[in-house]
Amino acid sequence: MKPDIQPVRETGGLRRAWGILRVGLLPIGALAALSVAAEVLQAQEAPEAAAPEVVALTGQVVHAQTGEPISNVQIVVQGTTRGVLTGPDGRYRVGQLRPGTYRVEAHSIGFRGGAQTVTIGAEREAQADFRLTPSAVPLDEVVVTGQPAAVARREIGNAVVTVNAEALDDAPVFTTSQILQGRAPGVEVLPGGGKAGQGSRIVLRGITSMTQDVHPLVYVDGVRIDNSFSSGLGTGGPTWVGLDDLIPEDIERVEIVRGAAAATLYGTEASAGVIQIFTKRGRGGPQQVSFRSEYGVSQTPSEWYEVSPHGAWFAENFTRAGRQHRQHLSVRGTLDRFSYYASGSVRAEDGVLVGNDASQRSFRANMRVAPRQNFSIGANVGFGQRDIHQPYDGVSPFGLGYHALVGGPRGVPTGDLEEELDVTRIPELEVALQSTRFTAGVSFEFQPFEGFSTRLLLGSDIFNTDNTELHEFGTPFMDAGMKANWRRQSITRNVDFGASYQFQPTPTFRSTTSFGFQAYDRDDTWNWSYGERFVGPGLFTVAVTGLRSSDDSRITTRHAGFYLEEQLGFNDIFFLSLGGRLDGHSAFGADNRFHFYPKANASYVMSEHLTLPEIFGTLRLRAAYGAAGQQPDNFVASRVWRPVPATAVMGLTTGNVGNPDLAPEVSHEVEAGFDVGLLADRLGVEFTFYNQRTEGALIPVQYAPSTGWIEPRWENIGTLRNRGVEATLRAVLLDEAALRWQARASVSTNRNQVESMGGQDPINIVGAQWIQTGHPVGGFFADRQVQTEEGLERVRGDFIGPAFPTRSLQLGTDLGFGGGFNVAMLVEHRGGHYLESNTLRGIATGGDPTVVLANRADFIEPADFWRLREVSLSYALSARATQALPITGATLSLAGRNLLRSQQYTGIETEAHVNPLISLGRQTAFDTPLPRQIVAGVSLQF
Repeated sequence: MKPDIQPVRETGGLRRAWGILRVGLLPIGALAALSVAAEVLQAQEAPEAAAPEVVALTGQVVHAQTGEPISNVQIVVQGTTRGVLTGPDGRYRVGQLRPGTYRVEAHSIGFRGGAQTVTIGAEREAQADFRLTPSAVPLDEVVVTGQPAAVARREIGNAVVTVNAEALDDAPVFTTSQILQGRAPGVEVLPGGGKAGQGSRIVLRGITSMTQDVHPLVYVDGVRIDNSFSSGLGTGGPTWVGLDDLIPEDIERVEIVRGAAAATLYGTEASAGVIQIFTKRGRGGPQQVSFRSEYGVSQTPSEWYEVSPHGAWFAENFTRAGRQHRQHLSVRGTLDRFSYYASGSVRAEDGVLVGNDASQRSFRANMRVAPRQNFSIGANVGFGQRDIHQPYDGVSPFGLGYHALVGGPRGVPTGDLEEELDVTRIPELEVALQSTRFTAGVSFEFQPFEGFSTRLLLGSDIFNTDNTELHEFGTPFMDAGMKANWRRQSITRNVDFGASYQFQPTPTFRSTTSFGFQAYDRDDTWNWSYGERFVGPGLFTVAVTGLRSSDDSRITTRHAGFYLEEQLGFNDIFFLSLGGRLDGHSAFGADNRFHFYPKANASYVMSEHLTLPEIFGTLRLRAAYGAAGQQPDNFVASRVWRPVPATAVMGLTTGNVGNPDLAPEVSHEVEAGFDVGLLADRLGVEFTFYNQRTEGALIPVQYAPSTGWIEPRWENIGTLRNRGVEATLRAVLLDEAALRWQARASVSTNRNQVESMGGQDPINIVGAQWIQTGHPVGGFFADRQVQTEEGLERVRGDFIGPAFPTRSLQLGTDLGFGGGFNVAMLVEHRGGHYLESNTLRGIATGGDPTVVLANRADFIEPADFWRLREVSLSYALSARATQALPITGATLSLAGRNLLRSQQYTGIETEAHVNPLISLGRQTAFDTPLPRQIVAGVSLQF
């Protein structure tokens, strides 16, 4: 009987589905091309007398109380694909509209929406002005993420977070992750540490899996990007995520879907939530050129390192005042039916740790053209390059913090190196991380007849990283030198097609039927090479080393799904939606190729139906249910044999036993809540309760070795639960021309618990963190080591606490004074969780691994903290002050980040974690604290 050798392959059903999708795209693309060609020919052949048949719609949007113009208001002409953003003066222009009657809508974050019915005749221009009223209850905001088509928030029963990034132009925000930090309940941004270029983990509504990915999906203008951690080197230092390859200055807004109740339309891989980033677009009014330049300094107090007797010496010799700068140039505008935005940016930062620096360069171009009133084409292109240099740190045997804080100037004897070493030479060891990312998308919107709209998006994300470790000949630790190189390329291609038909048989009843498909294909390749013992000085390649090794891998992942949704609307007061998605994934088992995810939600705007007490402005009740999945790792569903290296005859041995019934983990979530506006909607409260249960959680099961298979088999046998509340209070305290004051407070809780592991033993993640029934995923236990006749044995003790925050609080305020002054502040608190300090353990043991500590719990401490996350001051120069200059506007700003902190942890930094590749880990090891940063900037408009 032949051995069951099964190469890496896709399931046949999914391969056929993917082929059908690709074939189906051909007629769609041909239709789009023919539509454009027909319009061009029609324009060329049309007589000049027909020109008056198309008319421009113009207008201005202003603040209802003060009369001041409002920029970046989204103007939508219903029944067409035309839309535009207002310019700095609040004006807009929508060109080339045919005579008729249109519903024109105006939407802006922080304001009630406006709508008018406009009749356009044969005149050259029609006008529609809007006066928008501030509102702390954003029911008229338009959301896209998790919906078949753009929809007002009032029409959906689940909560979606929107962050207005353009309002943060003067805030001390240096990465895209920081845009999200402290601005939404249920969104935990967990920085890895304070090194320049270091990334952050993002967790939405708690940990949703015991063994699989717990990070949200990320889309940029509808294009899915690779958001996996990228390092590949065991340096103990920074790794980054794809989110931070984007430049904050290019972002218009961010929408966040925090749980499965709203993520159903993304299907498999979306159980941890979805983040969609919308970059800036062209807007109405004349062309505007903007330039912003910032210079800043960062610093860490020397007393933060005094956890060690050598802390003062370390701070004096290896920390510094870091310098940073960034410049950003952009142009945006609208020319009749064509809108555009283009930008270029550079940024450089010297970290507070000697030998650490980061630089970033980027370019972006977004364009949109509407050749016909019912047809538009959009294109988005972005390119970015990042470079990071750092000293070895963390748990690396060459770690700067480890040797300096534990051993002082003499360091710690490591491995074969028993003699003292010169710690000051460690920064000579080179660690370099480089990456490039190219993201592009083309979108088509077509409305063939009234009430029916279609959209198609084709996107691609190409990520490359080239990371190097280099010990030159004669450097510490390895006299003869060493080089390691790790390269990775990820190419993601995605397609998203959707169609909606809206039918309104009566003035009070509306039906919207939506359907579509989404699919992506990802090729992930990496190769690694390593060499020791250069043959002499001045050599830097693996090829000239005496001891070499290498490895490589290629993985292809494919995923496709079809969805259908029906929404019923009654009198614009009550909305009911039902839908679902059918998914196939290349990682599913051969006998379980497809999975269905249902959804349902309801929204009831009670205040527009019933007469409520005068104090109520708006009152809405909402509820939602949805399911989303998380796929198994690649190939664990397949039976795999592994090669046995040999010098003569190669052989095979057992690898993964496989599981043809393997299915995705499925998270079912129910959420319910309300939105209430008080005092004419100047005070708004948003409250949500959620209860999420993950079924079929993937757990490795070890069978008897006598079966011939040593590796465990993965099975869907676990369950875990997340539940909690999220509440946000928004207040427009003052809204006058001379003084504006807005405040916000958000609070969230999360309780995570493993309900079942299918009878399996607890699983150790790292250190004293375990997965055990009845406790949070990755919770800490009072492990201790005892000496037995067979050596050291770890005994798991009592439960101490969770590894991830159980509560968070954000407090923000924005105060604007007449004359252009503005002050903003953000305070953040997280608590209820713990961390394990390898820093304090290493210092206590003197770096000697043979020292037996009776109780690991001695180094597990509460991680609660308060932080003054942001403070910013800005001054917008008046028109009189700039009239003599060749500019139309200027703003000066001074901002600080992480200026104050209060933490229970007695180590260096409570927010740091040593290895982001262990997604459930909450371990620190000689980390770099988040520095205090102060930045001065100037923004100019031309």
